[in-house]
Amino acid sequence: SNAIVAAGNAGGGTVEIPAAAGAYLCGPLLFRSSVNLQIDAGATLKMLPYGQWPAGPPDFINCQTLHDIEISGSGTIDGQATFTGWWNGLSTSQRPYMIYMNKCQRMLIQDVTLINAPKQHISIKGKGGDITIQGIIINTDSGDSHNTDGIDLVGTNCLVQNCYISDGDDNIAFGTSSADTPTSDTLITNCTFGTGHGLSI
Repeated sequence: SNAIVAAGNAGGGTVEIPAAAGAYLCGPLLFRSSVNLQIDAGATLKMLPYGQWPAGPPDFINCQTLHDIEISGSGTIDGQATFTGWWNGLSTSQRPYMIYMNKCQRMLIQDVTLINAPKQHISIKGKGGDITIQGIIINTDSGDSHNTDGIDLVGTNCLVQNCYISDGDDNIAFGTSSADTPTSDTLITNCTFGTGHGLSI
């Protein structure tokens, strides 16, 4: 988290999660503009499990009114949600998002694998624009998970391509909410859906 803040304060840069140590246990990350969080192949960024997560609950990767942000690399982000933890009877409002982006511009998420999110894996809200999500894998057991949408998308000028998404709710959902502009100018192409409700509009 300190590295992300330092990179943002320096005008931007890449914060690398290297494969050397394998798994990294991590609390909430507050993102900054012009930063790329790169998770290398062989590395796993793990959320603190239920019971150790800070009260709130704050979201894991939180992006608010930012620009030029990226999450990349061929590594894995693991929410460590289980039926005995986050999925055990807690309401959706009691669980954190894995990746939450609100009112951000120029966003890129590519190549990463996301598993076992407490609730939605990627949630993009607000009046965001110029959003690209490509080459990612979302693979969360739908037998125990609830409200674990793959991608919830509210924005304009959006591209989602070449993704594999399997989860316990909507694979992709896009539309609008009372405070947002409607989703528009959006292309979803060459994606494969496993379990889940498919594409919800």
